Amino acid sequence: LTHVQMQHHSVWMSEEDPLDTMRTTQELPAECDVVVIGAGVSGCAAALQCQELGLDCVLLDARGVAGGASGTNGGHMWPSNDPSQGRKAFESACAAEMAALLEEAPGPDGSASIDARGGLELALDDEQFAMLKGEEGLEAWSSEKVCEALSAEPGAFAGGIYHPKACGVWPARATRALARKAIAAGANLQTSTTVRGIEEGTGGGVEVQTDRGTVRPRRGVIVCANGWAPKLLPELKGVITPARDHVIVTEPLPRGVWRHSFVAPEAKGSEAGDDFWYGLQLEDGRLCLGGGRRQADGGYAFGEDDDSACDATVVKGVEAFLRGHFVGLEEVGIEMSWPGVLGFSKDGQPLVGKIPGRAKVWVCAGFGGHGMPACLACGRAAARLVHLGVEASTEPYLEGLSPARFWAGEGAGGEGKPAVCAEKAGGLTKSLGGKGPDAIPSVGETPASALPGANQPPPEDYDYMREMSKTKEGRKQLAKDLEALFGGRGARTRPRSESDENPLPLPSFAPATIEDDSDRPANAPQGGGGGLSSLGALPDVHQPPPIGHRGDRASSSDASKQFAMEIDTLFGSLGVQRGAALEDVLKPTLAVPLPSFSPAVVGEDLIDPIVTPHATEN
Repeated sequence: LTHVQMQHHSVWMSEEDPLDTMRTTQELPAECDVVVIGAGVSGCAAALQCQELGLDCVLLDARGVAGGASGTNGGHMWPSNDPSQGRKAFESACAAEMAALLEEAPGPDGSASIDARGGLELALDDEQFAMLKGEEGLEAWSSEKVCEALSAEPGAFAGGIYHPKACGVWPARATRALARKAIAAGANLQTSTTVRGIEEGTGGGVEVQTDRGTVRPRRGVIVCANGWAPKLLPELKGVITPARDHVIVTEPLPRGVWRHSFVAPEAKGSEAGDDFWYGLQLEDGRLCLGGGRRQADGGYAFGEDDDSACDATVVKGVEAFLRGHFVGLEEVGIEMSWPGVLGFSKDGQPLVGKIPGRAKVWVCAGFGGHGMPACLACGRAAARLVHLGVEASTEPYLEGLSPARFWAGEGAGGEGKPAVCAEKAGGLTKSLGGKGPDAIPSVGETPASALPGANQPPPEDYDYMREMSKTKEGRKQLAKDLEALFGGRGARTRPRSESDENPLPLPSFAPATIEDDSDRPANAPQGGGGGLSSLGALPDVHQPPPIGHRGDRASSSDASKQFAMEIDTLFGSLGVQRGAALEDVLKPTLAVPLPSFSPAVVGEDLIDPIVTPHATEN
């Protein structure tokens, strides 16, 4: 066994444990059956299940055991009360198993790792309370009763409902217990090992490339990185969106200040969405309060996945809620604070299954701040899918978690084109003008008039694009970012040639080539192969091209590339079917020339400057 240095920054990770920095073998194994990426609850559960199924597993983490969300969350485990699709039964069973695991994993001083006194879901106003009271089978508590139970200022909360199965937990202890079981079963744990990429070859093999070397799993890869999953799987941008919360811990107070754990909306009325404060009291008397997503500088913390340091503005916001809603806490001392990254899927449900378009890559992520009552069972389920070599589970509830539900077409195994756009890809956050995943339009759902920037100057985020476009690798990454942002249309990977069926330079609103330029013939035309899936959907097709389409924008190679990327950003979310035949594009009802948007090739400076547009500018 070898160990590396690791820093702890949450109360859950304050207990030193050899597992946090362990490497089962000094060298990274070259081969195994399964690689699991992420040593949180779901990853450790997946590794344990792999070993139990006879699969040799390597468990990787850029930090250590519970170094991500499993060690930085707010310490809550609330199984869902929603009976649809079998969710309530699934999470109740998983939470019961987690509770048993925690009961067997006390703290170093013998302190309990679970507090099963139930929790309160609170309302800030009468509108929210009326909605809460509609929850079947849960007891409604009056304003007076909830405020008394939480030592809150009179009237601070309009009421709430009591969840008897809600628990406060010490998540890192549960994660470590699972990791120990996995290692005892034969799993190889490798901490402080950063995954750089997952590559699948044409022969069906897969490689996991890390900063310490490459591992080649024979059966497959399971990505259990939650909010960071899109960094490893770019096609998940927009399918899973990261968000950053903050948690603070006070100095010790008398037991019973908060007699139950609780969640409360960050805003009144129906505007609160899924943004909550969440609090509990630890066994030693300290109060633990998290949330603050709406307190971030700029107004919202969706799209943020950097948990290296606290945002002082958010921490102040969390403190303000604590001091303003509870009696006697105006001067309470704050001992520590930390950020934590969550991962939200488009529909609020996790993803468990194979990634469409990939032969040997599965995912278990996107728990939306609700992982503790589900991630253990989901991690095990992902391991079973790899063992069976199937795309999705047929078990109750799990059958609805296949990633394929977010892809265009039926089922997985197609071209791997996500049916939703990312909120943040390539630094283009401002161009969306929305907050959170629900503000993200799906391809084909957005009317032309609602497209950000239609017939307007480019969005404000082009500093990123200009910087990235300076190098070949940057342009490749930018092409991938734009593909993820606007629906995963997919770059066409074969080089263009004069023998293309459609050599005419039709508008190309997708990055054209992201492979090495050595694959592109020197005599290949700069356009061609493009086409629009629906000319009627093109914004303002009867109008002149967007502002900025002038000869000086095409006077050099770099300008051509930049302009092509701007056009892709402004109009790309309409969806371009590349390689369309001309007769399929030109409709009889089209009485005006096509707008002369620049065809794009993202690559080395082999692109020719755009000298003459292919159609009249009006």
